[in-house]
Amino acid sequence: MRFAVVIPLFIGLILASPTYAQGWGEYVNMEEHFLANFPSEPVVEDYDYDYEKGQQPTFGTDQITAKRFQAFDGDSRYAIIVVNYQQVEHTTTLKGAVAHAASLYRIMGETTYDTYAHLERLDGHQLQLTLSDGRQMYVGIYFHYPDHRLYILEADVPANVPPPLHFVAALQILDEEGNPIRYQIDENGNATR
Repeated sequence: MRFAVVIPLFIGLILASPTYAQGWGEYVNMEEHFLANFPSEPVVEDYDYDYEKGQQPTFGTDQITAKRFQAFDGDSRYAIIVVNYQQVEHTTTLKGAVAHAASLYRIMGETTYDTYAHLERLDGHQLQLTLSDGRQMYVGIYFHYPDHRLYILEADVPANVPPPLHFVAALQILDEEGNPIRYQIDENGNATR
């Protein structure tokens, strides 16, 4: 009977604490078609993203503009990178975008988790890394083929901080009207909304 009183009280204290109540909220960006949780309003910066282009024997890299949406919560950093592949026409480049992005992260530290993933049936990949300074990095990489956009989630947290599931699991890709996208896969592997 004591637990019936203690558990709701404990949950109430957690939800009312300043750490939980401040900061974290939904961020919507209609230009890049996503919704995510951030600890504060993210700072947005453009930068050149190296992508893999072509196929053998003309394989190489090139650059396109990407946007990084980044916010901090104490010693933790949370970012979503959106790479717009709309100017890229080569199918091999588009199909290899997730694998190429994952390969760029694998060299950043010791990979402790590395697997295929999907977000609302969008193909992707998830990685967890232990960086050289002991920090943990959680990465989710997803490609929205109809829109030719690559979405990369990065959560870089100190070793003693729990996994940032509230950030990694909250990404939603949006359509032109701001509705979350979810695909159905038929028996032939074709995706429909």
